[in-house]
Amino acid sequence: MAALAPLLLGALIGSYILTVQKHAGVSLVGRSPAAMGQATIRVGALRFDDARLGGLVKLLETRIENTISRFDNPVVIQDPGARPSSDYEISAILNMEPAGTAEISFRMLHVPSKEIIWTRQVAGVPVDPAQASESGVIDTVAASVAQTYGAIFSDMRKRLPSNPADLTGYGCVIFAYGGLAAPATGTAQQAKECLLRAVAADPGFASGFASLALIETALYLEGSAAEGRELLDRASDAANRAVSLAPQKSRSHVAQFWTRFHSGRFEDAFDSARIALDLNPFAAEAIGRMGAAHLMRGDRAEAREMFRRALKMLSVPPGWMEFYLFLDAWLQGDQTRAHRHALRRASSKYPLGIVARIIALSEDGDRTGVEEWSGRLTRTFPSFAADISASLDRHAMNPEIRDRLLAAISAAGVPLQR
Repeated sequence: MAALAPLLLGALIGSYILTVQKHAGVSLVGRSPAAMGQATIRVGALRFDDARLGGLVKLLETRIENTISRFDNPVVIQDPGARPSSDYEISAILNMEPAGTAEISFRMLHVPSKEIIWTRQVAGVPVDPAQASESGVIDTVAASVAQTYGAIFSDMRKRLPSNPADLTGYGCVIFAYGGLAAPATGTAQQAKECLLRAVAADPGFASGFASLALIETALYLEGSAAEGRELLDRASDAANRAVSLAPQKSRSHVAQFWTRFHSGRFEDAFDSARIALDLNPFAAEAIGRMGAAHLMRGDRAEAREMFRRALKMLSVPPGWMEFYLFLDAWLQGDQTRAHRHALRRASSKYPLGIVARIIALSEDGDRTGVEEWSGRLTRTFPSFAADISASLDRHAMNPEIRDRLLAAISAAGVPLQR
């Protein structure tokens, strides 16, 4: 933690004296609960039209609460009682189908504004609670509510104050994932500053330290800050701090896994990954990152299984994942699938995504496209483009994969050093 302390002190001296309110189950209409703290959620009415559905209803309530509770946010409230209402409420209507299965219609409400922010209809659910539990459909639906970039995350993000300087507490965590999604826009650096304010104001803010570790690692990987390896050292300090504060939370161990992996501590990294998955087997974004790590080390079968699990819970892959899906297909010689992932728009926000696009365009014989995207790589990620070989090394690629990528980049006519 010593390496991080000067930055925290600097944030304090810079008059970033904030009051981080702990979650109280309230939010203002039109304003995100993230601005106040973590969001709260409760399971509302579960209505059904047939007595045979009673056992499934009881299972539904328990599994929704248990699955969402595995995530850092939102906080599940079982019985608000006399306390203020929750920020979100999830309810469902169950109908018996002619085939003897159930149809479940889910709905989620942002309570203060009365907005319906998410609905989902699932058919063919086994009525028998044991069979329904084994099917995993309830867990998958519940996880989609609490996932990073999921329904609640997206709703909280749209309600954030427009000025990052106005963010506090969990608002900085939500904003930080925007920085991870668009690293070239300067959002990552703003998110880092926001998180530094948040953890300085609340030194016990485990999610803030975990998110800070991910942001520092992202800046290190993209070569977008002058500190270089010091960024990764600070990221490791922040991740360790998160684990010490919240060892029962998956996000803390995900941060530790990611920083250990890029520090070259592969065995320790995958130990952290296993703990993270034990704590929350439904965190799709984290599972995807673990798949990326396995792929970088050459364990393609395990990577493929991780990607399969992640994509089952994600409606759309996050942009950063497109490169790894490209790489998996490309290494298999499946050019059609590889090029499909490389040419998706979301992948172009990341330097590795641009590398994939350059390789795909080169293999398609599109010289104009190669030149255009080579120039964009240089303009958007100048530190990455200055020494592509060193940049790939920062991603902890095994030598075989790195050398194959470098050969393809060179064959495209893109200089490996500038």
